[in-house]
Amino acid sequence: MNNKKSQAVLEFIITYGWAILVILAAIGTLAYFGILSPEKFVPINSYCKSNPDKCVCEKVIYEAFVNVDLESKTADIPDGGIKSTEICLQFRKKTQAELDIDNCNSNPREDDLCTCEELSSPNNYNLIGTFDEIAPIAESWLRYSAYPEERTCNTNQSYNNNEIIQVQCSQKGDCIKSRPKTKCEKGNQKFIQETNIAEVDTSITPHLECKLQQGWFCPAVGIVNLPCDNLTGKCYLHYDFETNSMGLAYIGCEYREDICISNQTICRERT
Repeated sequence: MNNKKSQAVLEFIITYGWAILVILAAIGTLAYFGILSPEKFVPINSYCKSNPDKCVCEKVIYEAFVNVDLESKTADIPDGGIKSTEICLQFRKKTQAELDIDNCNSNPREDDLCTCEELSSPNNYNLIGTFDEIAPIAESWLRYSAYPEERTCNTNQSYNNNEIIQVQCSQKGDCIKSRPKTKCEKGNQKFIQETNIAEVDTSITPHLECKLQQGWFCPAVGIVNLPCDNLTGKCYLHYDFETNSMGLAYIGCEYREDICISNQTICRERT
């Protein structure tokens, strides 16, 4: 009897075991790619109320309550005025790019994900005493640091042993503003970094933020200091004595008295 049961179990495993393995593999694959993530089955409003930092409100209304006397048709306005409550009607989840921006903004730094764009003022320290007294202190301050490359001391000078001197040591400022690195900055070989030169609309960007320049503006390279033909807008680079002609450099240039240009660096996928 027991042999028959064992044989039945074995036949069941052999017959349906491969199907069970396929089902388990399919579930594992769906879970790996996030298709079976619990977040997928949670209503967007509930998810965003629990994770407000991961969502954006796209439609909002303002609700206010005022006590109105219907008989006298007057309203009771509080001393502090009417206070409204903001209610979001429509949420959406932030994109990965928006989450990356929030990550670098909330914790400014320089690492594999973020690049630092602005540093605080450096921290300066003055050491006063003889060179023999100061040198060991400065050396220890430079050596015993998690980031020794961010510290400097101007000790590479000639001093008399008994002379009272002042040595300034400086530590690099902290990162106070960062942004997500582009795929190019991360070293992704499928992308290439290019610089485009464009004219800035001075009606939008104040002149204080954009330095006015004068000269021949060539769209491909910006302002050039080359001899140019006023009629054709062609700028020449050199004179070729063998062919007795000027070597053509840029075409379609325009002389401008005041122009603002910007260098826009983009990271695009290789074609």
